[in-house]
Amino acid sequence: PPPPGMVHVGALTAMLAAEIEGRDDDEDWEMEDWSKAFVVSQLRGLPPVATVKQDGRKAWLRFMELPPGTVYDALDLTVGIEAGLLGDGTLALLELDLRQPAV
Repeated sequence: PPPPGMVHVGALTAMLAAEIEGRDDDEDWEMEDWSKAFVVSQLRGLPPVATVKQDGRKAWLRFMELPPGTVYDALDLTVGIEAGLLGDGTLALLELDLRQPAV
């Protein structure tokens, strides 16, 4: 079992990476700061567990400790899921909109 306060997310991140990689949307990524291949590799390189925080409509899966006030770029990955990328491109968290249907 995962350590207290953490959840297994390996299946979610693997599924998300495969979904993004399989999309025919390369032209949409040309406007983003990070390439599609880079984001897919970041997803595949994430640890299999994350800390989870939730409020009524959103949940955050954090893959590292982030000091309060940490600035990150939000990148839409799919309906209801955003990635939080630090300035160097490190994928630090996933934000899930709990009002969206499951992918």
